Amino acid sequence: MYAMDEQEQKYCIYTQLDNGIHEFIFTESSRAALDEMANHIKEILKNTPDDAPPTSYLASSNEVELLPLSYLRTQTRKLIKLRPANREPGRLAVLYDGYWGNIVNVVLTMILKSNLRFFRTAKREDAIEWLLRKK
Repeated sequence: MYAMDEQEQKYCIYTQLDNGIHEFIFTESSRAALDEMANHIKEILKNTPDDAPPTSYLASSNEVELLPLSYLRTQTRKLIKLRPANREPGRLAVLYDGYWGNIVNVVLTMILKSNLRFFRTAKREDAIEWLLRKK
């Protein structure tokens, strides 16, 4: 785990759970929140050995409105390029409430196949179990 200054966690709170999962909790829906998450992930990628198992991420934005999807896509593309080619892609579980998660879940799950799953906030333990399960 790496240390992040509290000021750098104003819109996206990062915690590494005891089981190794990297958790992000968004406190607002903004580009700044996505920038903070990207900074966290850059540090995680930088500090993870190339031969490490796939990294697991848990994200929650249930307290905020839908994140800016086009900017999220841009940030995701940049982060994918930072991942070493010989490292397996990570897995992401997204916790949500509200209608938008249902729509995004269907669309993104079809595109990203098995590396992404959406879970209702009440199913947090199911999300963690899925992340810890071997592919």
